[in-house]
Amino acid sequence: MNLITNKATVVFFSQFFTLAVISRRTTSATFVDATNTNRSQLRHQTASDDDIRDSNYYRLEEALQKNYKPHVRPVRSHRTATNVSLYIQVVAVHEVNEAYQTLRHSSWLSMTWIDEFLTWDPDDYDGLDAIELPERMIWTPTVSIGNSAVGEVFLQDSHAMFAIVSWDGRVTWVPIGVKETLCSLDITYYPFDSQTCTMVLGMWTSSEAEVFLTVLSTQLDPAYYVENSEWRLTSVTEKSHPFMFHDRPYSKYHVSFHLERRRLFHTLTLVVPNVLLALLAGFVFLLPQECGEKMSFSMSLLLAFAVNLSVLVTAMPRSSLQVSLLMTYLTSLSVTTALSVVATVCLLKLYHKVGVMGPKVTAFTFWMRRLCGVSQPNDVTLDTDDAQNHCNDHKLRHECQTSSILSPNGTQENDILSSEWMSPDVNVAIVNNGKSQTNNHMLRDKLLSGEPERKAFLTWKDLAITLDYICFRVFVVVIVGMTSALVVALFVGK
Repeated sequence: MNLITNKATVVFFSQFFTLAVISRRTTSATFVDATNTNRSQLRHQTASDDDIRDSNYYRLEEALQKNYKPHVRPVRSHRTATNVSLYIQVVAVHEVNEAYQTLRHSSWLSMTWIDEFLTWDPDDYDGLDAIELPERMIWTPTVSIGNSAVGEVFLQDSHAMFAIVSWDGRVTWVPIGVKETLCSLDITYYPFDSQTCTMVLGMWTSSEAEVFLTVLSTQLDPAYYVENSEWRLTSVTEKSHPFMFHDRPYSKYHVSFHLERRRLFHTLTLVVPNVLLALLAGFVFLLPQECGEKMSFSMSLLLAFAVNLSVLVTAMPRSSLQVSLLMTYLTSLSVTTALSVVATVCLLKLYHKVGVMGPKVTAFTFWMRRLCGVSQPNDVTLDTDDAQNHCNDHKLRHECQTSSILSPNGTQENDILSSEWMSPDVNVAIVNNGKSQTNNHMLRDKLLSGEPERKAFLTWKDLAITLDYICFRVFVVVIVGMTSALVVALFVGK
């Protein structure tokens, strides 16, 4: 039984190997047939490449380039001028750099002229009436950008690989690329300014007798133009400015880009925050002196203003050719804020000053309070004891002046009077060297007789509070005045 099984196994493996060999031979034969087929197709295709010379494009290019010189102006008579027509299509305004005084923009400069050596009969080429040729193989005008800010001065340096040549010799060449030109910018009315940048196009080596350049149109098609987030291009104009060089006229055109700055962003980020900070600097004088936060509030405003100015330095145009009205305004606001800090320090020192005020200071305080509409302090009953007690309350008995009041018999009587004491209907109580004797007699009689007299006391605190009101009004008027002057200058001056 085992013998039979072994024989069956040997027969199975023999048949398997036989089938594998037959399959391999079949696969090899199929691969050889496919290889031979591919080689046959390649030989057939190589044979068909010989027909390229019969192509109309190939024959036309060979015919046009035969004896053609790209560096020779394509006219049969040297007295014939080549008229180059220029069409300008502005694509985008990339950047206006105030620091470097440059304008970067993309434009299509489509130039057309007649090449008398690139003509043919379309019937000879199965109706072929136009062909594309590399620019290096044909003559191109040497149009230059006279105020270029980079190395690419000639339009031949732009990215224009091919030119379209028609059967009648009309050549259309469209050099494209990003161009950077010099631009004189005036930032006086920043950020409400309008700028006019010019691109100077002209012939470099050929006079008008040889090549006459004409700018036919400048287009601003919304279908192709990409808006700039900072500048609005309102219009593009051109004007001819021919110039003389070695007694020969040369063609030159000024292509002007009329730009207007978009002011919303700059107004919200530059003008409004600084005006609000400056107004807050005035409101510091409305805080009560007793709150103890006047100085910290004032210093916080000054610090915020300094931080804001450091941010503005990066946003403002960095140019010293013109001084921006906005920068002048912001500098004035910073000075105003610094002055408010100084005034706050002085008023706090005055508020906490001890002692009595002189008659002139008292009179000044009284009239300033009336002028500002500040209510006067409540009346009090004052006699000689009141004056003495007033000095005792302030612990400054030595600062209470001893007024020399003449008695009726000509002798002097010393009465302790406070120089802080004031009456609007009588003259100053303090007399020197026997002046104002009539009023002194009246005052002496009232004090010595014990008759109560209602007088008003004004202290250094009252003077500080009065000056707070005055400083508040002055600062608000100054800030509103400067802001109004800036608005008028920006809109009316512009």
